Amino acid sequence: MLSIICNNIIEYNIIIEESNGINPLSDIIKLQPLEKIFIEFSYSNITKKFIPKIIKALEFRSKTLKKLVFKYLNLQSIELSFITKLECLKHLDFQYCNGLEQKNCKTLSKKKSQINYFSLWYNYDYVYDDVKIINGTKTMIDYVAEELRDSVTSVISLICELSSLKILNIQANNYTHSIIRILGDCLRSVESLYLSFCVDLISFEYFTINCKANLKNLIIPQDISYFDNNTKGFLECVSNYQKVHNSLKKLGVRDREIGNEELKIIIKYLMNQGVNVVPETSIAIEMFL
Repeated sequence: MLSIICNNIIEYNIIIEESNGINPLSDIIKLQPLEKIFIEFSYSNITKKFIPKIIKALEFRSKTLKKLVFKYLNLQSIELSFITKLECLKHLDFQYCNGLEQKNCKTLSKKKSQINYFSLWYNYDYVYDDVKIINGTKTMIDYVAEELRDSVTSVISLICELSSLKILNIQANNYTHSIIRILGDCLRSVESLYLSFCVDLISFEYFTINCKANLKNLIIPQDISYFDNNTKGFLECVSNYQKVHNSLKKLGVRDREIGNEELKIIIKYLMNQGVNVVPETSIAIEMFL
């Protein structure tokens, strides 16, 4: 009934809970000319129950859907090939999701895609909790951590193979030194990069030296060391990157660093290189619109 009453809906925000009736929700997806869909799962245990019907319904939006956001979705063992059927999809966003596997990204990278914005906010915490409860040994936790690191770096490298990808936003709490080095090795087509995590200066320098992408917009990561502020070193790395690529137009830094006396000289030098150094929030807003 709800799907009949509603008409010409182009944006749909869904929070799926255990008590939800999934049929009315999937009917709206099937029958309305939706361009933007945001789907939040209240907890991961209901994913297996509802996701097949959601995926089947999304395939009806192959000619209209431009933006798709999943939140709190357990991606493990979910076949993502349906995304390749969404011919108009440009914006794909996974927020606080778990279990994104290498085979998922292979599916996306092998087929022609129009996606130009990809966002991955990855959540590992629940995996560690399970390991501690079931095994209770540090050896097993370390083993799983290594497996996860290898998995996430494989996923990042495959994401970088999306030739249509222009905007990439990565938020992570773990394996950030591996992530940024993989980006340095594999990034090609991306023009706007938001690194929302902490990383060491040596790994960031590796990225700026090896990166092949001609970035136009960059939000630099924060120094992983809480006590040693290496922001000046990060900016010097960006300056050296600009000397090679001469492509960067905007650089986002933390708001409080714009007026930092110790950074004024290097910021002025970047400005003279054609880089507009601005608060990171201003670039982030442009990326997420």
